[in-house]
Amino acid sequence: MDKFKDFLASSIRAGIVSLISVVMTALKEKYNIEFPEETIAEFNKLLASFLAAIEPLVGWMVGMAYYAIVRLLEMYVNPWFGVLIGMAKQPVYVGNMDRKLL
Repeated sequence: MDKFKDFLASSIRAGIVSLISVVMTALKEKYNIEFPEETIAEFNKLLASFLAAIEPLVGWMVGMAYYAIVRLLEMYVNPWFGVLIGMAKQPVYVGNMDRKLL
């Protein structure tokens, strides 16, 4: 799972950098805007900081999406899919499930 998170994080990072490069190139071509080297270097530092900050959040979101998809497959397709999160059956909750919340 760590390999997948690393792959996803690097893919997102590359996608964001590519998008920003395209936008900057389009601005340069359309409006004849020149970006000084210092501005580009500072922007790259800020972008790297931002991507490093959101990387754990992206990893968490991928993990939650994986868990949710496996649980849905387990509930609606076949309980065997629970193997993908560690159990070959749906969890059973012990207790009085008939009581009202209020």
